[in-house]
Amino acid sequence: MKKTIYLLTLLSVAIIFSSSCEKQKKDPVIDNGEFYTYSTTAGAAKILKFENESDFDLKLSQLSMEIELRDSLWLKSNASLSDEQLDSLEEFSLYQFEEPLDSFDTHYQFSSLRNLYNTDLSQWLDNYELDTNIRLTQKYFGLSTVELTLFNEDGAVVIGTDIMLLTENGLIAFPDLNWEAYLTYLNGGLVPEVTDVYKTTSMCTMWKGSDRFIKDPVNGKWMVQEHVHFHKYPWKAVSGARLNSFKERKNGKWKRARITMGISSQNNFVDKDDCQTLTKQFWMYTKVKKRSSFTRYGATYGSFEPHRARKNYSVLGEFSFHGLYRTLALTW
Repeated sequence: MKKTIYLLTLLSVAIIFSSSCEKQKKDPVIDNGEFYTYSTTAGAAKILKFENESDFDLKLSQLSMEIELRDSLWLKSNASLSDEQLDSLEEFSLYQFEEPLDSFDTHYQFSSLRNLYNTDLSQWLDNYELDTNIRLTQKYFGLSTVELTLFNEDGAVVIGTDIMLLTENGLIAFPDLNWEAYLTYLNGGLVPEVTDVYKTTSMCTMWKGSDRFIKDPVNGKWMVQEHVHFHKYPWKAVSGARLNSFKERKNGKWKRARITMGISSQNNFVDKDDCQTLTKQFWMYTKVKKRSSFTRYGATYGSFEPHRARKNYSVLGEFSFHGLYRTLALTW
């Protein structure tokens, strides 16, 4: 069930209107058909709009399929190469794995949350030692790069008449296109019942991820990040696992590295009331890819409200890489 964000009172609206008409003129929200434009302290921002949840999911599926098809063709044309040769070819041929996502951004002249993630990742890798206390997967809500592509740099998207905003505790909704409440919240103002809509208890959560870094035990030349996650949209629950691969460059700094990696996961959702009763269970069976990053998330559609993730139980990821086989459970 969506959490309702209360409208600001008529008195507050009247005060805002009477005291800051000039500000309202400077901060219009413009409907441009496929997106809205609004003003922030950093300048104009775009937010993509989708008619409904199905359209949002369809775009996710389309972009994912474009990436898969394009990369499969590239790998097929270079099937005789080893992982190391593939990685070198990708770097020096300037092959862009995320080109379909880049094209999407260019088409809409859109600055997505994925762009911020990639910038932060590049800065993190541009060091002689990787700071594993920096968890970018957590900072960017555990979302796949395809999901991040549909949210703007503020972490927002419009679905139907709901403005959906990512926070560290999950998605919050501003219904009826309540731009005043959205912009007030975005600028640090107080909006009733927003900050407490999603809570993680000692055992249950609606939105949480776990990470673990594994470094080359022989000479420290590679590192892999394992990640498991559970997160919610109002119409579906999503969980699964991801691997990110890195290796040291000749100059001592780091880069993404394409390797052979495998992922599977077991996913067990529990009831929100007792955090014990199993409400949904499914498996993501092992898939092997030659990637620098590989995400395998599965979704359960329909009435999501009863589902929660339980600590050390609801998501178990299994990973293979560099001849190693490891498991990681969702915990906090």
